[in-house]
Amino acid sequence: MTATKDAKILKVTGTAVPVRGNDIDTDLIIPARYLKEITFEKMGEYAFFDERFDADKNPKDHPFNDEKYSGASILIVNKNFGCGSSREHAPQALMRYGISAIIGESFAEIFAGNCTMLGIPLLTASESQIKKMMVFAENNPEDNVEIDVREKSVQYDGNSVQLDMDPSMQKALVEGTWDSVSLMLSNERQINEVTENLPYLNNFESKNSKTIRGNEMNKNKTYKIAVLPGDGIGPEVMKEAIKVLNKISEKHNIDFEYNYADVGGIAYDRHGTSLPDKTIQICESSDAILFGSVGGPKWDDLPPDEKIERVALLGLRKHFEFFANLRPAICFRPLADSSPLKKEIVGDGFDFLVVRELTGGIYFGEKKIEDDYAYDVMKYQRHEVERIAKVAFEAAMKRHKKVTCVDKSNVLSSSVFFRKHVKETAKNYPEVELDFLYIDNATMQVIKRPTDFDVIVTTNMFGDILSDEAGMIAGSLGMLASASLNEKGFGMYEPAGGTAPDIAGKGIANPVAQILCTAMMLKHSFGMEQAALDIEDAVKRALDKGYRTADIFNGTGNKIGTADMGDIICNEIGGA
Repeated sequence: MTATKDAKILKVTGTAVPVRGNDIDTDLIIPARYLKEITFEKMGEYAFFDERFDADKNPKDHPFNDEKYSGASILIVNKNFGCGSSREHAPQALMRYGISAIIGESFAEIFAGNCTMLGIPLLTASESQIKKMMVFAENNPEDNVEIDVREKSVQYDGNSVQLDMDPSMQKALVEGTWDSVSLMLSNERQINEVTENLPYLNNFESKNSKTIRGNEMNKNKTYKIAVLPGDGIGPEVMKEAIKVLNKISEKHNIDFEYNYADVGGIAYDRHGTSLPDKTIQICESSDAILFGSVGGPKWDDLPPDEKIERVALLGLRKHFEFFANLRPAICFRPLADSSPLKKEIVGDGFDFLVVRELTGGIYFGEKKIEDDYAYDVMKYQRHEVERIAKVAFEAAMKRHKKVTCVDKSNVLSSSVFFRKHVKETAKNYPEVELDFLYIDNATMQVIKRPTDFDVIVTTNMFGDILSDEAGMIAGSLGMLASASLNEKGFGMYEPAGGTAPDIAGKGIANPVAQILCTAMMLKHSFGMEQAALDIEDAVKRALDKGYRTADIFNGTGNKIGTADMGDIICNEIGGA
């Protein structure tokens, strides 16, 4: 029997399951390798997976495998349960397994906070009390345990035992304010009293202090988005991305303001430049940039200093100092057959991240073309390497804690320098494993063993090569998003694919990459983790149900067009 999660959570009644051991961390509760492969809805199946099954998926001796605890909704644990990473996937996995409350000796603070937001009561008891409850659950697996949240007590075996609970958690559950927005609103008066006296508040939102704000979900703020659809299929897929954002706005009660501007070939035709001053001004007054695709054969013969990609893309990167490019390379499980790689290499799919330095190196170095010679200078400064390395290590800390540095230090002095300062930065992240590959070898290894990579950090040119290669082996560039960020958290979000002029206007382009750009924008620029997950999970569910645009259709499933894919993803968000 599980608790009914109404607005107020006053009592939880059900049978109990004991899981012994101190310092059980979140990676034991839900192994990190599944975080990008499964939706929240399926996480219950993977709770304690590595503790329950061996490498061949044979069951091991674990309470969650014991039939006598089938249907248990109250978990009894020991000290420091839920330590480790801060992600909310661990309580999500337990909740979706069927756990409605947890009694333990102590809990990790962030884990406890995440449980509060999910409405999972956590109560603490002494070591001797926990031992008695565990023995009771082992000997009486069919007998109910009743938790009274208001009284902070538990009844079992005819006894009533007084427990302890964090006052803020108790208040949240008893008053029905256990989701983050309701909890903040319930304390609105106190929050206002504190913030009115903060000396720095008036300057916090100044134009030059854009930062990643955390998971604030500010109902009173309108998030301004510069929308730059661009050329080719750009306007078509952008339309679907905006459709998805409107669905998120409706679901989470967030206000978005869309400010459209010309960029790329269409801007060149209308304004004589692919990056008009008006477009830059709109971007400057926005909280993020949602970018489509630019260029095409129509503009291929322009002079070098007027080339569409050079002026538009490099111009925006330089103007806003977008030094870090995050390019996820994800082959989703349902699309494993779409990858050009052999099935035994792809397995159930792969997920790694290319972190590319974006404003230094050969693309921005000194250039010269003469009749008899030409050159491009590849130059890096120490701070440029250190800041991109930091981005990579921070990303790895939230993933599988492995960074691969790709360079050409056996030939290039700039790569010797790059590798040296990546190593220096690594000293600040002792938990992260660091290894190295030369670029030529890396291009082979990414094809040979893509599942072995976690985060790749590299220079501008090498990152350009590797990220496109990674996109191709993932099955389709139409599935991959990217983010370009500056040091203030301001970002531009663009799909990995191009303008695809051959299919523009036909309604068959894949909008998923552009839609996933909105998820990256919500996560990295607005700090809206749950809203971003809603989009990512909706995309996965649409793929799981067999919906495919032409580029990922392999003869099975439902072949659909651009607008239909957008509609289906919106429907999945609504049903999440």
